[in-house]
Amino acid sequence: VLRRTDPPTKQVRFGGATFELGWERFVCAEFVFHETGGEDEGDLPLHRGVMQAVDAAVDAVARGEAEAVAVGSSGDALRSALLRRIVLSGGSANIAGLPERLAHELEAL
Repeated sequence: VLRRTDPPTKQVRFGGATFELGWERFVCAEFVFHETGGEDEGDLPLHRGVMQAVDAAVDAVARGEAEAVAVGSSGDALRSALLRRIVLSGGSANIAGLPERLAHELEAL
């Protein structure tokens, strides 16, 4: 957390207590992208799991096990189309900056 620029604090109410959170509210989101070094599927960070799913879909089309409708015939075109159609849902999708961070991490792969 060196050289960070602290975001403004946010006042939070939890039960009967009121307190302020600053950079701490963003630390939890880092675990979504944290590399554990494990090989198990449960150990994959979000961006690697997304890419693994996209690659599995592209491979399934290449093997004839699935059909890519209205997408170019190349694996690259299908991969690009799938990556443009990612939808985040659930409570974690409300994490500030998550879509941008996920896009950044996917572009780096």
